[in-house]
Amino acid sequence: MTRRQLLAAIPAAFLVTRGRAWGLDSSRSILAYQLDLSVLFNFLTLSMTGTVTQEVDRKTGRYRVTMDGKGIGISTGTEATGLIQDGRFKPLESRSFHVLRGRRNTSVATYDYARHRAELHAVAYT
Repeated sequence: MTRRQLLAAIPAAFLVTRGRAWGLDSSRSILAYQLDLSVLFNFLTLSMTGTVTQEVDRKTGRYRVTMDGKGIGISTGTEATGLIQDGRFKPLESRSFHVLRGRRNTSVATYDYARHRAELHAVAYT
């Protein structure tokens, strides 16, 4: 799939999934992805495959998304949880790690809506 095809498909997919999700009390979906990236005229390349799991529980007003992937010299994982209020998905916490060529990078983001505060803690290596 080309970048142009992907960008054209995103709005259509959003409308289709949003329409279906409003009618459901809870849902769980698992999607596979593949990333092929090249930079500087293919001088640096990266290839990775993984899954995205989305769990939405409208009765309790909560959601959870996990993402993991692996490739040669790289692995990644993300878990995000949040609230659903007035039809909006509001994140509460996101935890991510990325291991690239043996170097582990982590980030944690938390959101406190009552105090209008967001915190980000990250450790990154170059």
